[in-house]
Amino acid sequence: YGRRLERSGLNPLVIRRCMHHKSLESQVPYTGKGQQEISDELNKATLQLANPESKVKSLDWKSLVEHGFDNIDPQGYFTGKHPKLRGK
Repeated sequence: YGRRLERSGLNPLVIRRCMHHKSLESQVPYTGKGQQEISDELNKATLQLANPESKVKSLDWKSLVEHGFDNIDPQGYFTGKHPKLRGK
């Protein structure tokens, strides 16, 4: 029910009211994308990235990890400007 309301383009506040929820956060599990929608979006993104004329820049791992990832590498072993462990 929540996904159908979300797909129809209703305002999230209206969906909240229709679902008798007190907060917007409580409707997230019911209005999120379904597996097929997620799969379709990933397929679309894959095709876009595979297209040589795509305006999407390819990511360079070295520049990507330069800024570090506090949530996956809090000690900075592999990421950040001066990683403690460097691959050779």
